[in-house]
Amino acid sequence: MKEFIEILKFVLPSIVVFLAAFLIFKKFVDYNLEKIKEIENRLKKLESKAVNTGKDKTKEVTDSLRLQAFERLTLLLERINPSNLVVREMEPGINAAAFYKKLLNTVQSEFEHNITQQLYVSETAWNHIKNAKEEVLSLINESYKKVKPDDPAIKLGETILANIFEEGKDPIATALTVLKTEMRNNFIK
Repeated sequence: MKEFIEILKFVLPSIVVFLAAFLIFKKFVDYNLEKIKEIENRLKKLESKAVNTGKDKTKEVTDSLRLQAFERLTLLLERINPSNLVVREMEPGINAAAFYKKLLNTVQSEFEHNITQQLYVSETAWNHIKNAKEEVLSLINESYKKVKPDDPAIKLGETILANIFEEGKDPIATALTVLKTEMRNNFIK
């Protein structure tokens, strides 16, 4: 029994030291796990804010691009409006044939310059813009058939404007109305 007591003298303090060390180590691990969870939660919140901020920034940039597209397409329609087009492109001394080609090239060039803006408007609005362009080209073609190629450019210009008044329709007005309505529905609430 004496041997057993001698063994207990060494084992018992070792067990107490081991338990104390184990409890201290467990507290240390628990504390650090709690801190890690807090840090993970903070990171998730920051990531969430960053994603939301990114989405807000993306929406802001996209809205700005869309608004610019509406402005550019409105400008396109105004620039190919026959009454504006004839006045702006008129050059003294050219004949109807040269003026005719110039008008067709200008309308096509304006349209091609703004073709990428279709990404920012509805298909309906874009189709109205394409139809307006085609109607303007058709009006120019029909008017050119009523004049002689050697006539002065002013005569073709007058014929184009007269055809607008005779037909009583503005090829640009419908497209502008659709574009303005869509812009208001998207940006003014």
